Amino acid sequence: MHFSAPVRKFASDRSGQFAIIFSLCLIPVFAGVGMAVDYTYLVQSKTRLHDATDAAALFAARQYRLNGALPEESKVLAFVEADYAKVSSENVPTITGYKLEDGIIHLETNVVTPLAIMGMFGNKDTNTRVASIVNIGEDQELEIALALDTTYSMTKPSGASSDQLDPTGEFLPPGTTNVDRITALKVAALKFNNAIFGAAGATSTRRISVVPFSRYVNVGVSRRGEAWLDVPTDSASTGTACSDWYYPVVGYSTNCTPVSYMYDGVEIKYNSCEPIYGNEKVQSCWPTGESKWYGCVGSRKEPYNLKEAFSSQKFTGLMNLTCGTELLPLSADKVEVANRISSLSANDYTYIPEGVMWGTRVLTPGSPFIEAHTSAKTKEVRKIMILMTDGENQASAELPHYPTHNGSNYAQADSWTTKACDEAKAQDIEIYSVTFGTDLSASAKSIIKGCASSPSNYYDASNAEKLVKAFEDIAAQVNRMYLAG
Repeated sequence: MHFSAPVRKFASDRSGQFAIIFSLCLIPVFAGVGMAVDYTYLVQSKTRLHDATDAAALFAARQYRLNGALPEESKVLAFVEADYAKVSSENVPTITGYKLEDGIIHLETNVVTPLAIMGMFGNKDTNTRVASIVNIGEDQELEIALALDTTYSMTKPSGASSDQLDPTGEFLPPGTTNVDRITALKVAALKFNNAIFGAAGATSTRRISVVPFSRYVNVGVSRRGEAWLDVPTDSASTGTACSDWYYPVVGYSTNCTPVSYMYDGVEIKYNSCEPIYGNEKVQSCWPTGESKWYGCVGSRKEPYNLKEAFSSQKFTGLMNLTCGTELLPLSADKVEVANRISSLSANDYTYIPEGVMWGTRVLTPGSPFIEAHTSAKTKEVRKIMILMTDGENQASAELPHYPTHNGSNYAQADSWTTKACDEAKAQDIEIYSVTFGTDLSASAKSIIKGCASSPSNYYDASNAEKLVKAFEDIAAQVNRMYLAG
């Protein structure tokens, strides 16, 4: 009987109970977190492997067309390994299936993916398998137009650094901080250019056009004599005009007032100070009659302003007006495309219909540009436009009276943006659209989203990193277009 009290005391003792229960509860919590981490890792691994397998299958198809036989499996595996971004020394892909059957190349790959967290619970690794099939028939030609907003709003800082946008230092000097939007666009477009021309040994069947737009589009002064253009001859000064005599401003007082104005959706702030005038009157004179064309064109009268074909309706060259970087027609030269992208500069107001229509024109056979090989309706060529803008329409056409875009009927400009996109899609041009930054209203985003050929073809890139990612995703989709499944 004398042992009963200690036994009862031990049985009723609750000290340390909470710690034991809490520790036991942590096990499923920790396992759940581990599963989430490992799942994310597995998804990334599968995406990398799928991209590498698709590229290798395309490589095998091209080699078959060149040599009449499939490349050796070891060469295809080497291609997969080179394209697969290894996450650890254990992640080495293998080929589990490789054959040609009924004109279709079948390629299956596998990679053993180690589990960082769940490995502690005994589940050390898992197999990730993907498959690609490619038709060995001839590739469709691929023609792409980059219709890129290069307006003044693109001078705004993006907040991103070179480490975020270009960690390899291929396009930006290391250590660059707070790059502006136009620079971020260049990085995105240059990476896209590399991906399109570099994927799976891409050949000259892939061509890219660069169409920078602002209030106008620059078609290039070298095209002055083209039949589709109406451009007056440049003229030198024919006389002199002078102002009335006036007292000149020789300085400014310290009595200043802060003022601001809007330019392409960007608030420009400065101090307006009272002028100090000189004591002797002067007169200003300037040459008259000077007229020069810098490559800018205006809108044709309706309905031809929203039509891609020449149709004997000429485009008016606008004199004494500058309008940004000259467009580049379709080119199979990767370096030429990269150089044009690198030369982009930002200025002037936003007028999106011009960007869409000239993007359509460079992809359409016949005048004004003859580089496009055939209509997309023949299915011999796939035509794609990527429309990127960071702002809303800040100008409108002045039709029917003038071909210029100095108006403020933004509702009309929005409507014509939609009509321009509809015209492109009517020509079987597939459109990817991208909005960049946080300045666009919900209605403006809706218009650009509506331009895309499908909801999945629209990207809302709120920052520079997402812009680069959007162009990378579009390139990956375009490169998969040749896959049979």
